[in-house]
Amino acid sequence: MLQKIILISTAIIFLFAFNSCSSTELTEPAKKTEGDNWIKVNDAASVELWLKITGSTDNTTILIKRDGKEILNIPQPCKDSVICDKDLTPGKTYSYQAFKMVGAQTTGISLPVTAATLGLTSDEFTWQTWKFGQNNNSAIYDIAVITENDIWAVGQIYMNDSTGQTPNMYNAIHWNGSKWELKKILFRDYWNYPEYFPIRTVLAFSNNNVWFASPENLVQWNGDSLSSKAFFDPSGSCLSQVNKMWGTNENNIYCVGDYGMIYHYTGSNMQEIESGTTLSLRDIKGCMNEQNNLEIYAVGSNTDYPFDKMILSINDNTATNVSVEGIPFYINGIWFKPGSKSYTVGCFLYEKNNSFSDNSTLFTKNDITKYTLRSIDGQALNDIAACGSYGELLHYNGKNWQSYHNLVGLENGEFYCIKIKNNFIIAAGYNNNEAVITIGRR
Repeated sequence: MLQKIILISTAIIFLFAFNSCSSTELTEPAKKTEGDNWIKVNDAASVELWLKITGSTDNTTILIKRDGKEILNIPQPCKDSVICDKDLTPGKTYSYQAFKMVGAQTTGISLPVTAATLGLTSDEFTWQTWKFGQNNNSAIYDIAVITENDIWAVGQIYMNDSTGQTPNMYNAIHWNGSKWELKKILFRDYWNYPEYFPIRTVLAFSNNNVWFASPENLVQWNGDSLSSKAFFDPSGSCLSQVNKMWGTNENNIYCVGDYGMIYHYTGSNMQEIESGTTLSLRDIKGCMNEQNNLEIYAVGSNTDYPFDKMILSINDNTATNVSVEGIPFYINGIWFKPGSKSYTVGCFLYEKNNSFSDNSTLFTKNDITKYTLRSIDGQALNDIAACGSYGELLHYNGKNWQSYHNLVGLENGEFYCIKIKNNFIIAAGYNNNEAVITIGRR
């Protein structure tokens, strides 16, 4: 259903292009066209609230009041229009009421609805960093956090063998709450030949349900042993590195990678999804919306000129292009909350009110950092983390972005991935020839 999102800035609300917002004297309602509950609170952040108009609005102007004061009137909005009220105070409760107007006549009044903005989350993190690798180019590419004491990280970590000469490659490392333990995850190619590959992505549902992907093979760790579950390319000539995985459970896993590859694993078979691109797909994330439907988005880009990029919506094993208007350069990562906020990161950080597929304005946050961003993750609209080149590490508390580059920066490296969970942030990547993992606790 088409949604129209309307931004409300308290400083300039009466200059909005939707209406001249001339003063209108309200009269007693002649006739109510709907029930009294046709406006509801959709979501809340620290400085924003989202309201949804659910009733019919044909041939009417909707006037919105906040705490008894008119803030907006909208001529003939679409049903299910989402209104974003901005520049609010964190941790404060507001009351809203909507009026249907035909000329100067009030034809419907909603019941008042109240909503509280979120408070600000703490930026006070204490950081600790570990380095791994003795030879060659070691790096960590992805992380899966089960708990603070059960973490998997994957990549390529080269350690000298017993002679101190030949590098020995480990492709995973596990945190048990007290120490990191190097691991080797064994894959198989299509002819069942065993091999150790560097790993780009890991996905964990529990401590006995962890998934790893090579260019050809998807394997599961059940807490005791590894088992091969599926192959990506039945021809046995796969050229695509799997860059990211996302899923809801072991029977619903999506994998994206180089050359536009998208696969959906259902627990019994691996289905390829046509992406319509040869760009490297770099990230994928999904979330349940208010209709209890999954929204899944993947992003892809070319980091070289002309910086081709794309956002794909994946639904029923079909990938559909979403507008990237307003994004001039490449995209590396995404995070979103359906119906509220969407973020993409790359050369800059980009923010949208509502979903990626909505036609609302895209805001470029180019004043947050001077570094390229690789990854973004969030657990609430007031608790988001991002990371990138030279060890840039950012946290959003609901109102402001805080950089920790002066505490965790890397002189010759970058963080490839980041996760935030409860009071815990973990980022990983490389510095010089060593793999790096940094953890922040608050």
